[in-house]
Amino acid sequence: YKVDIIICNWMGDFLLHSSLIQDLIYARDNFLDKKNGLILPDKATMFLAGIEDVEYKKEKLGMWKDVYGIDMNCVEKESLCSPLVDIVNSKAILTTISPIYSIDAYTVQLSDLNFSNEYELVFLRKDTMCGFVSWFDVKFSSLPNHVKFTTGPYNESTKFRQVIFYTEDNEKVNKGDIVKGSICGRINTMLEDMKGIDVKISYKYSKKNDVTRNEDKRGVQMHKIL
Repeated sequence: YKVDIIICNWMGDFLLHSSLIQDLIYARDNFLDKKNGLILPDKATMFLAGIEDVEYKKEKLGMWKDVYGIDMNCVEKESLCSPLVDIVNSKAILTTISPIYSIDAYTVQLSDLNFSNEYELVFLRKDTMCGFVSWFDVKFSSLPNHVKFTTGPYNESTKFRQVIFYTEDNEKVNKGDIVKGSICGRINTMLEDMKGIDVKISYKYSKKNDVTRNEDKRGVQMHKIL
């Protein structure tokens, strides 16, 4: 049998983590009327920005130095690889915003769930960069009156919170400086339900109007969202 409409809350944290997108693809390919069928919502775009979050980062990672009197500092590096899912104050955003990944529910395939894209962010003020934050926007573009909502920090919070990826070091930056690199997402096939995702972020800081490339600072951070 075929259906006319699939209504599915298929989004998860970081859009793909613990999402139902794989189930949606199966339902679309096997049950949706291919000519006139509707999927609601049908489009989503994920974004990346840099943040200043020094105090919260220090509290999150510094706790391992004294756990009921026991120094567990060896856990700090592993903790750094675990993204923080939380509500971010818009004042913490200190860069421009870059789109990093998009999904069209009508055409997306399982192979598209692994992605790699480049980004470039410009710092809006003098501050300290200590990580990246990601969120996504969702559209119901198949409706006569287009409806959309955002899960970002500039609007009222939703059930979807932002995802913070801390970098190993904090970096002092000035207005106009640039951080750029690539971000890759891979479905964790080691998990039975394949709902986890591994994220790799590479980044390079460049000073404004600096032509001495050897002064650029680089880094690569691996993260696991389980």
